[in-house]
Amino acid sequence: MAVNFLEKVDLYVRRSSPSVLKRRARVVSWLSNVYKARRGGMADITADVSRHISQEVKQSSISSDVAIYRYAYLYLANPASHRKIGQMLIDQPEMGALAGVRALKEAGIEKWEQLKLEERGQAEARIPIITDLTKVKVPIGLMSATQAVIEAVGQLQKFSPQLGGLVETLVASSARLVDERVLLVEEIQTLRSEAETHRQDLNSLQERLQTLQDAIDQTHIDQLRRMAASHPDRPEIGKIAEDLERERAKQQETLLSIEPRLPHAYDWKKEGSGPVIYEKTFLNALTRLAEDEVTQVVKALKQLCECGPAYPALQSKRVVQEIIPYTPSRAMFSRAASDLRFTWQRAGAPVSVLTIYWLYRRGDSRIQQRER
Repeated sequence: MAVNFLEKVDLYVRRSSPSVLKRRARVVSWLSNVYKARRGGMADITADVSRHISQEVKQSSISSDVAIYRYAYLYLANPASHRKIGQMLIDQPEMGALAGVRALKEAGIEKWEQLKLEERGQAEARIPIITDLTKVKVPIGLMSATQAVIEAVGQLQKFSPQLGGLVETLVASSARLVDERVLLVEEIQTLRSEAETHRQDLNSLQERLQTLQDAIDQTHIDQLRRMAASHPDRPEIGKIAEDLERERAKQQETLLSIEPRLPHAYDWKKEGSGPVIYEKTFLNALTRLAEDEVTQVVKALKQLCECGPAYPALQSKRVVQEIIPYTPSRAMFSRAASDLRFTWQRAGAPVSVLTIYWLYRRGDSRIQQRER
């Protein structure tokens, strides 16, 4: 649960009106231990604060209050954020969300522990210490039995302030480490989300690039044919165009001969069954292989469709964090030959479709996936 730590900073309190302090104190009670509002919870906070202070509050004011505490907390608790926010304070000294940070910096409070130490000092001042336990009256019959205990307790009480301070320090350090871990987890989640967005953008761009490349190839052939027609004395131009067209026709013929050999449905028994779809990127890569390699790929695909990804020869693994072109995150890749791999994924409802995305050679410079 969040603590209203800024109320301990005199500069911040003096610069804020009583009504603002009351509003922000209520806002803090809604925040998590890393001073964040739960997703979609701003409307609830706004309504509660308005009732609490008997005054209509705009949601923008609540958002600003949350930002003030969030920035101040990060400034104190996270070294990396401390540096970034410190630079923000220099670049944007009047930024409203940095009001708490400004007060902390001017008060000389740079670390979370400085606030904790102040609390600890106040707590120690409230602890009553008995300075002379030997004056406690004890029945004579118990004197010898309790004398050693009294002396031991007396010795312990000499160190009680230090022990209390040590415990407070350990608790504060533990809380700080927990908070830093939460921050790191949040940063990792943000980075993963950004990486996923970039991955999707990259796949989209790769697909567009392939489409553009096909269009460029056809335009190139058309231009060569026009040039050949305009220059009948240069027969080599027409020959180049014919060779390119022949290569494209051969690739299409190869694809037409391969497609009937590919499995178009899978059946994993209890784990489900459904259709198989082959992306153009996979088929284009397949047509460029030698016949013996095509046979190996077809065999591996049949093993996947008939036996499932656990079939030993496939050595199927999930794509983890790394990037494979034309392939979505969390897809799978399987072995088709000693140096050939293909990527795939089963997804969809109510019928799960098995999609084959791409085919590549192990060691391809475009691949960041490491096989483990």
